[in-house]
Amino acid sequence: MITIDDKTYTEDDLSATQVAQVQRIESLRIDLAELEMRAQEINVLISAYASSLNESLSSSEEEEEETEE
Repeated sequence: MITIDDKTYTEDDLSATQVAQVQRIESLRIDLAELEMRAQEINVLISAYASSLNESLSSSEEEEEETEE
């Protein structure tokens, strides 16, 4: 069963081209979900690297202040 705009169809109701389009839409939705998950993972990594960088910069500044004293 295929639902399009709240109407239900069987594959027999659709032409070969329409079935291919439905399959492509499903495939693209899967691709999009994978890309969204990957984007979330990348955002987590960006945050982790930014935190690490900020910590290392703070440590460097503290070391410089101690050296100057």
